[in-house]
Amino acid sequence: MRNTLQYSLFLCIYLFLNHSGYSQCNVTAKALYQGNEFTDTVEICSGSIVLLYADANCLDTNCGAVLMKNNFNIQALGNGWTSTQANPVFDNPCQCPFVGGLPSVSCDTNVSGMYGTDSAFAWVGTTNSNERTLVTQSFDFTSSQIQGCKINFWMMYGISSNNGKCEDPDAAPEGVHLQYSINNGTSWTDFPEPNQNPVGNLSPTPPFITITPGSGGYWLPSSSTTAQLQNTLYFWNMYSVTIPQYAKTSATSFRWAQLSSSLTGYDAWGIDNVLIDCSYNDVKYNWSNGINNHQNAVSPANSGWYYIDVYDNCSSNPLHDIDSIYVIVKKSPSTNGIITTPQFACKGSQNVEVSVSPLQNASIYNWYYSGSDATINGNNNTVYVDFGNNTTSGYFTVFAENECGSSSLIFSSTLNVSQSPQPAVISQLADTLYSNNTIGNQWFSTISGIITGAVNQSFIPYNTGAYYLKIFQNGCWSIPSNIIDYISSNINSSESNEYSLTLSPNPASDKLIISYELKQTSQISISLTDISGKEILKISKGKQKNGKYHLDINTSVFEKNIYFVNFRCNKNILIKKLIIN
Repeated sequence: MRNTLQYSLFLCIYLFLNHSGYSQCNVTAKALYQGNEFTDTVEICSGSIVLLYADANCLDTNCGAVLMKNNFNIQALGNGWTSTQANPVFDNPCQCPFVGGLPSVSCDTNVSGMYGTDSAFAWVGTTNSNERTLVTQSFDFTSSQIQGCKINFWMMYGISSNNGKCEDPDAAPEGVHLQYSINNGTSWTDFPEPNQNPVGNLSPTPPFITITPGSGGYWLPSSSTTAQLQNTLYFWNMYSVTIPQYAKTSATSFRWAQLSSSLTGYDAWGIDNVLIDCSYNDVKYNWSNGINNHQNAVSPANSGWYYIDVYDNCSSNPLHDIDSIYVIVKKSPSTNGIITTPQFACKGSQNVEVSVSPLQNASIYNWYYSGSDATINGNNNTVYVDFGNNTTSGYFTVFAENECGSSSLIFSSTLNVSQSPQPAVISQLADTLYSNNTIGNQWFSTISGIITGAVNQSFIPYNTGAYYLKIFQNGCWSIPSNIIDYISSNINSSESNEYSLTLSPNPASDKLIISYELKQTSQISISLTDISGKEILKISKGKQKNGKYHLDINTSVFEKNIYFVNFRCNKNILIKKLIIN
């Protein structure tokens, strides 16, 4: 048994959760742009229109509408109800279910009330019929201000396994459906779909108040006494069920329906404290730019915040809520740019850099060349151009774009394209390399690259190796000439006014003696290169006075092949051929 104080406490919890908890305003500022919905932030193009709107709801129970409230304490269904073969009784026929969790002594009308219900309730189970229903009158939900409608009620299944007024529903079809009709009772639909079990969190202790409003459809019975004692359906339990939007018509009625039962005195159930109430949604809007509507079409020139304040209009102390959305205005790319190109270009040149000063708001740069046979690589403000052998002079144009549009074309000055020189042909005569071209020669080594100062038509290499020539005229290089593998024909001892040099023995096997005589103090260095020109040994002697010198070299560590001894005396060089066998 419970006392009045305990029941009052739970009733206060119910009122707080199901009324005070829903007295609130909330708003979400949104934007609709190009068919897409945004919250918090939206990006638009300059000159475009974006639709701002408020998804708002102010549910104030102080301004609500109670459509039905019935506790059946008059010992009858009362006005607004009908029944179909239910013949409810109101004399508390069922045992009190809560003493140590087990059924206990009988309850009668003199008891202040059972857990979760008061002194009387509508109890069904005494009629010999297969279908038992309790049906409400029709209600009009079409007012635009009606929001947040719910059906709150208590319900209990009989829990006795014996035949009588409290016999338990224990088969799957014997449970109770909560249904609505929108066609004057011609057809009925479960909340929210047929045969869906109720949803919502229940308090773990009696009277099992629903602490999270859920949905009700069908309450599936348990088949055994043990399972029933663990099932809140077999104790008084409060439900709060939201009425779906598609059930709100001008003539909507509700019913609690047991569509299958056994015989008289079987499959009993009851309901109590039925409350159908709604809250009004009378929302006023106040946008920061002065618009007093939930929709606000704007075309801002610059980025900025828009605020929306919503409040209800049905009490002296209105509820309100504020939200905001930031509109980013993106503009088309600027046209204030200067294109930078080389003074001229050469036919056949690769990776020639062309650029334009970065344009504000630009994301892609589209480049074009008015001349022929040129390939532009890239779409940034800096690109690289490959000129073909048939390229003609022309100018570059560029326009930038982003999702909001394109800039105007920007033009460069005319780029003059010069003809690259014809490649030279080189040959070797004795120790000298010759070009068939008279001017613009530049000699190269395949190992060391450009040879500084080697710009004459003829060239005597210091070392053996591979050499080629490129012609430079009118600011353009030719393609490389043929390559010559150079080997000096000077293989004997040679003397000058400053020095003399001998190699002994030559060919050499295990040891080589390099003998030289200086006629005056000189800067001396000696190196050994292979036939490809690769240096494999270098000896720097520094300054040496006039006189005779000998240098022993262990040649057994070298492969058998042809080598070259390079003797440098001051600025002079003498190359002698060496054979190691």
